[in-house]
Amino acid sequence: MNRNKFLEKINAIFDRVLTGGLIFGSIIILLLMLVVTFDVILRYGFNTSWNGVEEVAEIVIIYAVMAGTAWVLKEDGHVGIDVFVTLMKPRGQVIARSITSITGAIVCALLAFCTSISVIQQLDLWTYDMRTLNIPFFWYMLPIPFAMLLLCYEFIRKSVKYIQLSKRISDEFREQKYEKIYY
Repeated sequence: MNRNKFLEKINAIFDRVLTGGLIFGSIIILLLMLVVTFDVILRYGFNTSWNGVEEVAEIVIIYAVMAGTAWVLKEDGHVGIDVFVTLMKPRGQVIARSITSITGAIVCALLAFCTSISVIQQLDLWTYDMRTLNIPFFWYMLPIPFAMLLLCYEFIRKSVKYIQLSKRISDEFREQKYEKIYY
């Protein structure tokens, strides 16, 4: 199997993982919505409520956000500040996006490393969120290193795409310049 086919298979698997994360995040947000709605009905309709709904909601939101972030980046669904980038020439736009993607990959790799250490420390200390449910803190932090690794890989894919695009734009610019000189 040559390198390109191998990378295509890895990217296809990665895309499935991102889609799975999106589906997982969407389902748990829907379940959270139902649980919170039911808790509100219990609280205001029957003067009782479920204990620990807030702690569960916090964890569900963390997991849902972390599960979907890399998919959002892949689809360019994130919010970006394009005010300066849109004023640039096409090659400048690609270079700016390349720099942003490389920086994003580096930051996500560092965050994955640091949060992995924090998760291991929390696992070792076995500290708890001492509210209603006494949830160990590492459960709050557990999805963050995985999400940062997924984001790091997606930023690397974007960087490669932008660098390849930059080379194509550069080649096209040289060809256009050549045509202008000789025609």
